[in-house]
This record gives sequence, structure tokens and C-alpha cells, in this order.
Amino acid sequence: MNALKKATVESCKFVDDYLHPVSKKFIYYHQLAMSNGDLVSCGTMEKNSPRIKVGSVLEYKIDDKGKMKIETSSNDKKPEPEVITSSFPSRIKGHEAFLGYTWSYSKDLIIAGKTMEDVEELNKIARYIYAEIGKMLQGE
Repeated sequence: MNALKKATVESCKFVDDYLHPVSKKFIYYHQLAMSNGDLVSCGTMEKNSPRIKVGSVLEYKIDDKGKMKIETSSNDKKPEPEVITSSFPSRIKGHEAFLGYTWSYSKDLIIAGKTMEDVEELNKIARYIYAEIGKMLQGE
């Protein structure tokens, strides 16, 4: 493979299709004329692939047989931004966000059905864990 190139598709002409004998999927070959003067053959899995339509900006390499390997296309689907949701209400900020977590975690450490003494122990554990998390957040 040669060096990575970048150019705009000026023309795209369907040439032929090929049925892969193992995968039983078609590969559609097109002749592309690029804005930098390259005239290349390109195989795609779609006959009218949006990746190679006229006006697409491609980053690609060309092998010794003149076949194009597309690295990126301006028409590639952009990944959806990852949405991180929180179980805490949006009004809760900073260390307050860990209060509910700490209480819940401490409760889980005490087996259900305990006496009031166990609730007091739960309170001590919750305060200890909360204080430790606070120290961690402050870099201690």
C-alpha cells in the first residue's frame, strides 16, 4: 500500500459486481475519479454506497493493482455521543451526590432485620465511608 491520500470524489461510475464464493455477499466495484487526479477502482458492500458518492472527501490508500482502500469518508456515520445518566437528581452536586450512595452501601453491609443498635452501627459505617470518600476526592 502507498501513503495515505486525501481527495474529493469527482465522479463515481459503477463497473461490475462480484459474488464472493465464501461469504455469498456481493462486492460492487466502481471507478472513481478523484480531485487530485487519481483514477481508481473501489469495491463496496453497497451498490450506491454513500461513502463514495460525488462530493465525498476520502482518506485512502491505493494498492499496487490500483484498488482503493478507504480509511475514512466524510459520509461515514458519526458515533452517537455517549449519554451518561445519573441516579442522582440534577440539583445534587459534589460531595452531596455521595451521601445517598454511602447510606445505601452501608445499609447493604448490615443484614436486613436488625435491631436499633444495628441502625446506629449503620450510621457509624455510613459516616466513616463518607469521610473516606471525601478524603479520596481531595487527593489524600
